[in-house]
Amino acid sequence: MKIHIFKFTAIVLIVAGSFSSCEEDISSSESIVAKVKNADEFSNVLVVKLMECDFSFFSRSVELARGDWKDGGFTIVLPKTLNLNTMEALIHSNCYPTNTMVVQPTMTISNENAKIKNVQFVGFEKNDNAVASFTLFKADKMDIDQAVFTYVDSDVTISGYTKVEGPANPQLGHGDYNRFEIITTYSVEWKKGWNVWFYSRYPHKIIDNTAVTTEQWTSIPVSSLQWRGSSLSIDF
Repeated sequence: MKIHIFKFTAIVLIVAGSFSSCEEDISSSESIVAKVKNADEFSNVLVVKLMECDFSFFSRSVELARGDWKDGGFTIVLPKTLNLNTMEALIHSNCYPTNTMVVQPTMTISNENAKIKNVQFVGFEKNDNAVASFTLFKADKMDIDQAVFTYVDSDVTISGYTKVEGPANPQLGHGDYNRFEIITTYSVEWKKGWNVWFYSRYPHKIIDNTAVTTEQWTSIPVSSLQWRGSSLSIDF
């Protein structure tokens, strides 16, 4: 597996916001060459599409590029131009940033007005039904590492950390502890254009009857990631 891309960088942004009215040129096109580890499970896939996906409103998903499924994988050339009308705001007007955590004083964001576009790799069968999604990731015991592919309309750096805590809730599968705490650190540097960045989550540790979970968003490449597919049933 090899990735040809502009720069390695990372975070998962699930936000919405204002839009630009123009298209942006990327200086050159780059290719993503993916060899899927469990490719034998997806013999019904004919084509893989680079999708700007909104899994809350499937009809809003837009195809940006595509590549044939061949020899257990696919190659997709990133588009030189994108319609920035569908770019999402980095931060909601209600101060929610790149994930569902509230912006805290312990975070520093160089450009809160930046807009982003996240993409997914979706496999389609002959009837143009979405049957699989493909992700570059690694699962080692309880550790999870995942690459995220994002286009950003301007340079951005994000640093610092956030902390979320509260009482344990048995209905959410919380174990034998009274409270939970999630600490997320950020060391992200995006350059205008296409970026790849990385999310890591580690098993929680029980400290003073509190389950402490640590997460990380980073621009530093994570080693030993593999392309894997998972079944999907969505009508785009």
